[in-house]
Amino acid sequence: MSFDIKTLMMLYVLINIIGVGAIAIIWSQNHKRFGGITYWLADMICQTVGILLIIMHGAIPDIVLILGSNSLILIGDVVLLIGLEIFVGKKIARVFKSLLIIAAVCVLTYFTVVLPNITNREILISSVLIIISFRGSWLLLHTVSPAFIKFTRITGIVRQ
Repeated sequence: MSFDIKTLMMLYVLINIIGVGAIAIIWSQNHKRFGGITYWLADMICQTVGILLIIMHGAIPDIVLILGSNSLILIGDVVLLIGLEIFVGKKIARVFKSLLIIAAVCVLTYFTVVLPNITNREILISSVLIIISFRGSWLLLHTVSPAFIKFTRITGIVRQ
């Protein structure tokens, strides 16, 4: 059985929509008990809209598609990291995350408008996602209290 990329992306969108629904249920039941869950929901929405923009290739201008989808995916990952920080009660400087996203969007814009280069865009996006994922894993595996790590260990390992 063979799938084309459009079919795989549509399946990915469906999985993300199910994820948004699941997180929305968790949010509705627990957002008053646990801080940060609202950020998890916002991340899932950003990821889903970002992927939807990619699927709309040909229906919207490429600059909107490239900058919008990639920016939403990066911003969603940062929003998830902020939500995890709030959830575990640790604050990491938000200035770094803000500067990282601003710099990434500026460089992404450069490699989209000024010097179009998909390879450099892929390297940039992958690098930023690795940095954010590493910070999230470090948060969940190394900065939480020993009593709390039993709740964060699996998520920290998966986040890597």
